[in-house]
Amino acid sequence: MKSQRIDSLLYRIANQSTPEIKELEFAVEQWRKYPFKPDAVARFRPVAYQKAVIMKYIDNLIEWGDYLFRQDTMESIAQATQMYILGDKLLGPKPRIIPPLVKPPYETYNQVEARIDSFGNALIDLENIIPDLTALPEDGNELPTPIPVTLSMLYFCIPQNDKMLEYWDRIADRLFKIRNCQNIEGVERSLALFAPPIDPGMLVRAAASGLDISSVLAGINAPTPYYRFNVLSQKATELAQEVRGLGSSLLQALEKKDAEAMSLMRSEMEIKVLNAVKDMKLLQIEESKEQIEILNRTKKLPRRDINFT
Repeated sequence: MKSQRIDSLLYRIANQSTPEIKELEFAVEQWRKYPFKPDAVARFRPVAYQKAVIMKYIDNLIEWGDYLFRQDTMESIAQATQMYILGDKLLGPKPRIIPPLVKPPYETYNQVEARIDSFGNALIDLENIIPDLTALPEDGNELPTPIPVTLSMLYFCIPQNDKMLEYWDRIADRLFKIRNCQNIEGVERSLALFAPPIDPGMLVRAAASGLDISSVLAGINAPTPYYRFNVLSQKATELAQEVRGLGSSLLQALEKKDAEAMSLMRSEMEIKVLNAVKDMKLLQIEESKEQIEILNRTKKLPRRDINFT
């Protein structure tokens, strides 16, 4: 496990006396040749796959906790806390940034060029003077002449994994909000002791209709939409028709293997997407105008009361 650490690999790559230097240089060549293939980069470090699995699992725990946290009930927040604590236990203590005791001397490129390895790093020799502890003085004699021992370190440091460090910050942020009576947006509020009761008749009707009970319960905790059902249903029907037309056009283009048809279809779909985005922006503008009108009417009420008095 220690031999697969990034600092250990870079040190062995920079040290030309490493027995497996040819294998390491071949791995670096593969990294440069296929930089966007994770398997090619991580094939020489199986521990990278283990870390990827742990990171995916922690992502699932945080997303699960956020889903429960957004329900904003006493029961769901208690469950979300357990998800965050489990993720925190898997992460362990947050790494501390320890400044180096010895800084490498500043050198020019001409001085380092001869020692640059295949990965672009270089070993810098540091002199450390220590006495020979095997020959300790007796009868008050002086210490023997110190023997110079040469230590080496990498000239360029290894950047930290910001994505990994982000997990500690996200979990600490969620737990801080829970412990300070805040919702997931950071707004303080007080919750009811119990969640609103669930209508058992609704669950019976959902089960009779073949619906999933969990999806029905999730819909109860969903926020109120900004638009009515008829508007959303109409937009969903339009999008479904667009997808249906896209599928038929794509099938025809694939059958004919016509590159121009594919390009034309892509351009038409981009135009339709931009038009749909434009329509949504126009709806948002209308909504903002209505909100301004409501605020203006609300503003007139105190003035009317003042004039009346």
